[in-house]
Amino acid sequence: MHFKVKRMLENNEIVPSKSLMEFSCGFRRLTISPTFSMELNAAGKNDMFKYMRFLRKDMFVIATAFCPIVYSPCKVILFTKKSIDSPV
Repeated sequence: MHFKVKRMLENNEIVPSKSLMEFSCGFRRLTISPTFSMELNAAGKNDMFKYMRFLRKDMFVIATAFCPIVYSPCKVILFTKKSIDSPV
């Protein structure tokens, strides 16, 4: 599955690619490790993507993962998992 996402400006954490995240897609909740990529053609005429190591703030990013099919149009919300060792 490919999800087109954009990061909130209030979020200041560094989100690396392939980190564990929770996706809320309609009525489904998925815990997956997506890879992030940049869309090379804005018109969507080809399926070429450029790999990105981190989720950037200033642009739309394609999050790709193996998961059950979710039919569009479906709103997607991403949540990052906090580590237990992080200070509160």
